This record gives sequence, structure tokens and C-alpha cells, in this order.
Amino acid sequence: MTSMMNERSEPPVELSVQPAAVRVLRSAATKHALVAALLSSLVGCTSIPSQELSSVKNAQGKDVNEAIAKLAPLMGGPPDWVQPNSKNPANTDYGWTRYKGTFSENKYMGSTDDRSAGYLQITDHYQQQTWREYCSVNVTADSKDIVVDYKVENCGFMDAFFGSGELKKNCGLCKLAE
Repeated sequence: MTSMMNERSEPPVELSVQPAAVRVLRSAATKHALVAALLSSLVGCTSIPSQELSSVKNAQGKDVNEAIAKLAPLMGGPPDWVQPNSKNPANTDYGWTRYKGTFSENKYMGSTDDRSAGYLQITDHYQQQTWREYCSVNVTADSKDIVVDYKVENCGFMDAFFGSGELKKNCGLCKLAE
């Protein structure tokens, strides 16, 4: 009876047969999810959303009040200081700092060995170092309230967008995303 059933059996029907377009769409969705996961891991690197920053990066030559209006919400409020520029007292500096976080690391300081007890005992020595990091933005305006310069430090992607030089921290994921 078993051999009779095997001869008459029909090929198995696969219930999850999908057209090629659906498979391509599902593959694209998976890739999109992976990219989204990678970008979400960059949160520590990106202090200010790039779409917001792009509206501020062209502030040079425009009214300083417009730049302040755009930077204030991104930096958490009005400028922390307003003072005459040290190089040119006719210009005014508007500055913000924003707390990024407290970081620490254990630095290896070396090891000591002791053989007095009849066996070798090795002790490793570490020193914990803790520091705070702040993102800072400084906008310089001339006597006519026109932005003539700006400087951004330690703000991740902000440094690259503002063109104020190299990134201060070597963030591998930040460089990968660029």
C-alpha cells in the first residue's frame, strides 16, 4: 500500500511561493533596516541633525540674528556668552556650549611581580581617567551684525559641516558614515 501511495503522490506544493518582485522588495526592506540600524548607532557621533545644520552652515554674510535663531534651538537656548572679539574688538562673539557627556577609561599603568611567598604573583595596575566633553559653537559678527566667521569644536558631524577643521575625536563610525 505504501508503494502505491508513493507512485501516485503529487509533487509537494510550496505555500510560500513569492513572485520575484516581492522578494526584491523584501530584500530592499531588509537592507534599509540594516542601514537604519547602522545610522541609529551613530547617535553618539551626530550632535545636531544634518538637515537642521545645513540651514545654518551658510550663515556667513547673513544677519547674525538669523543665525542665532537657527542655532539656539539646536544648542539648547540663547548664546551662553556675548562678548567683544579678542582679535577685533569691533566684532562680537556669540558662543554656546552643550554638554555631550562624561567619559572614562582605565589606563594600564604597568604591573609588578612578587616572588616572596614562594610563587609568582603578578599585579596589574590601572588608573581611571574621567573627563567631560562639551560641544562648542562660536559665531562672530561685525559691527553691522553680519556673520563674518564661525568656529565649531568637538561636535562630531557639526565640525565637518561648518568647515572648521578636523573632527576632534576619532570616531570610526562617524568617518565611515562620511
